[in-house]
Amino acid sequence: MISDYLRRIYNSRYFWWHLTLADIRAKYQRTALGLLWSIIQPLAMTLLFAFVLTNIFKQPVQDTILYIYSGLICWDVVIFTSISGSMAFMNAAPYMRQFAHPIAIYPLRSVLVGLINFGLALIGLICWVLLWQPGNVSISWISLPLAIMIFLLVAWPLAIICAIIGTLFRDFSQLLTIGLQALWFTSPVFFSTDVFINGGIGFLVYDNPIYHLLELIRAPFLHGLFPTWINYGVSFLLMSVLWCIAVYLLSHFEKRIILYL
Repeated sequence: MISDYLRRIYNSRYFWWHLTLADIRAKYQRTALGLLWSIIQPLAMTLLFAFVLTNIFKQPVQDTILYIYSGLICWDVVIFTSISGSMAFMNAAPYMRQFAHPIAIYPLRSVLVGLINFGLALIGLICWVLLWQPGNVSISWISLPLAIMIFLLVAWPLAIICAIIGTLFRDFSQLLTIGLQALWFTSPVFFSTDVFINGGIGFLVYDNPIYHLLELIRAPFLHGLFPTWINYGVSFLLMSVLWCIAVYLLSHFEKRIILYL
């Protein structure tokens, strides 16, 4: 059954890829800098946060910029996938009424847009490391394709879950925004891990799956090291839990979700 479902997703690949490219074109349509905004936007936020943190915590500017930028571009995948995913079925309602494609392709559309933006922003991180911290360039960079694949396989079920719950309960997107803001401040996205550890709340680092996802990118680029087996283990555990929930929800609402649109 799952293999048949995946085959249907593959067979409709031209459809959902067309929707993805249409979203990218619409996002940057008539902008002067186009896709460069994927790099400029997180970089501008990085400089703002770095100015504040280097003055408050007296952290080295160069290390702080890399740390914050890498955190922001990863976090953007999470937040875009969740919020855009929660609206995926409502935005795709006209297509869902006309075509009998698997409903999982519509959250995938949101995920791919987020990952394309992430890939472009990642170019900025690579350029920064090559120019300013070339000592971080190492063989550990070969782990990048696996990291991107893990991000995809975490973001897709997350988007499916948010899409189904967001369709069933229209207040969910508002609650989701509040929840993501709380997760932002309780995860080492822009605050260094030392802030949490020295504050006696180190569990928000080591027991936080967001930290381990971030390390898939930060370990190679910021330290020239491979992510640890614990980083991979927690990431795969998170992926497994999310897919179990997503598959359960799909099995119950695949044919009924159209009634809630």
